[in-house]
Amino acid sequence: MQNPKVICIHIGARAHYLIPKSLEQKGILRTLITDTWVGSGWLRKLLSLIPVTSIKSLAGRYSSSIPSARVYSFGSSFLLFEFFLRLKYVYSWKSTILRDQKFETEALKRVKEIPDPQVILGISYTSLKCFEYVKSKGIKTVLYQMDPGIEEEELVADLINKYSVETTWQRAPQSYWDQWKRECE
Repeated sequence: MQNPKVICIHIGARAHYLIPKSLEQKGILRTLITDTWVGSGWLRKLLSLIPVTSIKSLAGRYSSSIPSARVYSFGSSFLLFEFFLRLKYVYSWKSTILRDQKFETEALKRVKEIPDPQVILGISYTSLKCFEYVKSKGIKTVLYQMDPGIEEEELVADLINKYSVETTWQRAPQSYWDQWKRECE
């Protein structure tokens, strides 16, 4: 397959969209599917003025290197969800898994609407449903593993135990890692 058109499933602004920007620069980005894209300059400006750092950072959910016409985001529903999580400082495995599942469901809907996809590149922890769907159609998949995965969790747990550290850190539920292993396959 020469110069395939790649659909990039990309939750968040990981490395400020380095992968989709690179694909666009090579001329092979077909679509970027992401949770929140703040294409409007006035909204980015407004977000950047909000004194809450976690809200202000949403202004970075954009890159001038990627034409907004290639981007499909989930609009205000995800933006409101992000606001809620950030304002309440809610972080738990339950909320993370809920967000990932919601993202995957919406991404799958969009992937199904794209005629003749050639390659799907997904970010770890949010690509399983899309991968299962496109693999059943013989379409190639590429997984970008964004962190050390379960190995990192084991290292952190060992350090906490070794040094008897008081922390609110928690291991991910086993179901999280089970899904990740299926995604890696």
